[in-house]
Amino acid sequence: MSVSFRVIPHFLLSAVAFLICMASPLSAQQAEKGAAGLQDVGAQAIRAMLKQSLLDSTVVVEKTGKSLPSNGAWSVGKDAPSSCPQTSDACVRILYQVSEDGVSCNWVVQLIGDGNDGVILEQNKDATRYFLRRLTTSQAADIVLTRKQPIYPPLAAAAHLNGSVVVRAVVSSSGAIEKALIVSGPEMLRTSSIDAIRGWSFKPLMVGTEPVRFETDVTFDYKTMGPSSSGRVTSNP
Repeated sequence: MSVSFRVIPHFLLSAVAFLICMASPLSAQQAEKGAAGLQDVGAQAIRAMLKQSLLDSTVVVEKTGKSLPSNGAWSVGKDAPSSCPQTSDACVRILYQVSEDGVSCNWVVQLIGDGNDGVILEQNKDATRYFLRRLTTSQAADIVLTRKQPIYPPLAAAAHLNGSVVVRAVVSSSGAIEKALIVSGPEMLRTSSIDAIRGWSFKPLMVGTEPVRFETDVTFDYKTMGPSSSGRVTSNP
């Protein structure tokens, strides 16, 4: 039995086709739902994964020397993943394939509750290479190891320039800062913020037994103190 359908994940520029093929039921509950239910399970698992990951356009495919296209084929695997726990929640393997580039990314996703969210239980090497995990501020705060606070630029402090700088950090699988870019903030405070984030480190983010890269936003708040030119900087996380 096979069911095909279309959805538009947030990172894709055009609609892509999803094909769900099943040699055997993923669960009795899913089998009872029939074809419409299979569409929902597949689409929910893909959406849940895309809430937590994004296609990394800075990584190039070895075969082409270009970034991975965003119009590949999504599907749900036929196998029942061994990493899925024995619960009533749907748990499936989803795939994103660009056959002409020789790339096949796959994840095992367990849906939670109403299916709007899910847990990524495992992912393969292609998924780790081409997709970047995205952590919220609170999630990143739980795995921060070291923080370096920015130096308040003397000219900015003397001018009583207050403001917030948002830095987007890409963290390597080892937990070190791989690269950083400014999202927003006053020009005079940006260099100090970039210099500081390079001194941060995190515990490795684990998916199953493998560490993976991720990105997160760090906000530095600069505030001058009273009539003097002194100031302090706080960070979140």
